[in-house]
Amino acid sequence: MKLTKNTLSSTVLFAGLSFGAMGVPAISFAEVETTLHVHTINMFRGQDESGGAPAFHGEIEYSHDSGVYVGTEIVNTAEHGGGVEWDITYGFAKEFNKIKVDAGFVHYLFPMAKSDHDDDPYTADRSTPIDDTAETEFKIGVGYENYNVAYYINTDSENDYTYLSLDYDGGKFGVHYGITSTSVSDDNYNDIAVTYGLTKDVVLTLSNAFGNAVGNKEGQVESDMLIMLTYTIPLGDGHDMHGK
Repeated sequence: MKLTKNTLSSTVLFAGLSFGAMGVPAISFAEVETTLHVHTINMFRGQDESGGAPAFHGEIEYSHDSGVYVGTEIVNTAEHGGGVEWDITYGFAKEFNKIKVDAGFVHYLFPMAKSDHDDDPYTADRSTPIDDTAETEFKIGVGYENYNVAYYINTDSENDYTYLSLDYDGGKFGVHYGITSTSVSDDNYNDIAVTYGLTKDVVLTLSNAFGNAVGNKEGQVESDMLIMLTYTIPLGDGHDMHGK
């Protein structure tokens, strides 16, 4: 499927940027953040999406003090016949009296895919993107201090599902609980994960999936406990751009 974010602390994306003073001309701020993550596996919503192989995950995010943000990320995946997953995100995120809100879209693309949603095989030499491997989710989130709630609605009629993400980010320690709901009860499942920061840059994640969908169809939802180590390398973190 897709990843959105691999670390629990960034499941919901919040800009947290301040307003300019009312009636006073303000200089607008824009920040570009570039990050590289190295994972022992590509984990998403309780599932291993890299087939047990290491994953390299790069992301670039632009955020403006108005609350508008846009970002893109790429990671290697075993989904849709292998290759890479390319995600595009954009939306609005702001903090109002300690209440953080986030609304936007996430597009998941698989430009090297060799199969569509139904796993229909394509010729081995096909290298052009397959349109129906692109999926889109609308997300809306709210947070207060260390607690975040995000709701994802898939807008692709070929994939009818929603995902509810409940997260606590205590800095060094985090907890996540996710609920995947579809129109078919046998396809529903939940996932739970805990994270622990071994160092400032290295995070350990333990995750497990359970529910109706686990084990009822070959290759659908894995029940194995997953262990992932993530090493994060900031590249250009906090680079500011200024303008009128």
